[in-house]
Parts: sequence; C-alpha cells; structure tokens
Amino acid sequence: MPVHSPAPTAQFQIKRTREVDVHAGNLADWDQVYEQTSPGVFDGRVRELMFDDLQVFEEVASCATSQRCRPWPGGIWLGLSVPEGPGGLRFMGHETHGSQLMLASGDAPFDLQVPAGHGLYGLVVERASLLRHLREQHHAQWPLDWADRFNETVKELIAVRDHGPLIDWMSLGQDARLSIPTDEHYLPLLYVLGAQGQDDEVRFFNDAIDLGAIRMT
Repeated sequence: MPVHSPAPTAQFQIKRTREVDVHAGNLADWDQVYEQTSPGVFDGRVRELMFDDLQVFEEVASCATSQRCRPWPGGIWLGLSVPEGPGGLRFMGHETHGSQLMLASGDAPFDLQVPAGHGLYGLVVERASLLRHLREQHHAQWPLDWADRFNETVKELIAVRDHGPLIDWMSLGQDARLSIPTDEHYLPLLYVLGAQGQDDEVRFFNDAIDLGAIRMT
C-alpha cells in the first residue's frame, strides 16, 4: 500500500514531461522503467487521482514505449487500453485491445509494449481493503474451499510430473469445473508443462489467492 505524507483524502494531479524516464516516474508509487522505441519528440501525460487505498489514472505518450512496470506493494492493478480497437499494444507479449482487461499485482513486474499515442486507463486497489470489503459483502470464508483444494491438487500433480490429469482437467471433478469455468486462462499452463524438461526444477513463485478464487500459480 502506498505511503503518503499528510494530505487531503483525495489528490488529483496532471503531470506532463518530454523525458521518457520522468514519464515512467510520474505514476505515484510504481516501480517502472520505460524505453522510447519510436522516433520523435517525446511528450507524455499522466492524469492521476489518489486516495488512501485506491489509485485511478490515465496515461498516454506521443512515442512508442517498452515498459517494465510494477504496482505498489499490496496493490492489484486492472488496466484497459485506449483506443478500444486492436492497435498493437502488447501485455506480457500478447496483443491486447480495449475490451480485454489486464490484471497484475504488486508481487511481480509485468511488461507492456505501447504504440505511439496509445493510452492506458488504470485502477489500483489495495488488496487487503478489497478483500475486507468483499468479505463484509458476502460473509464468506476466503479463500474459497474449492479454489484452495484445486490449487493444491494442481501443484501436487506438477511436482510429480503427472501431467495426464491436468490435460484432462475435467476428470478432476467439481473443484476443477468451478476453478476453470472457461479454459483460456488455464491452457497456457499446459503449454508450459509441455516445454518442461526432465531435469527442470519445479517451483511456485506466486501462490497467493486473490478475490477468493484467483490464483496465479
């Protein structure tokens, strides 16, 4: 969660610069490195609204950039590209358009390749505040039991290199069906397992459950 000096609850700022490095630092409390990847005079703008546990912003630059980004610790970032149509913006190597939501946390950095004039809308919410609010709304014990059980099953199968049940994941029962309502976010795991070598070390670098049922293992 970002740490701010004493100030009003909400702070709105507009920041403009002609330096790509300064532009990277203009998003409050993020850890970022930008590289300009197209010619021309750089002109970047950030419009940002900060609360105690919430950050909302719009970011745009006149030149294309390659970005290495990390939200503030404890934050969950949701991003949308502007304009909405396909325009070449890539999130973690995959082309993204405005109807697709990008998601990342402060636990690890992510990469963006942003075309010239292509903007981003972003919202960062403090994870603990979000979970507290959702628990109060739903009165549920989190993480959800089925999400936790399925995650442990997946890790156990990966650890012993038993990939068959993971390929035929419907055979893993109701926990699997609840955890994978659609398969587009699950299939990349199978690609990774297909590339696994016999001597490759297995480790799980991100094992936290967010929002009761989202785990990035």
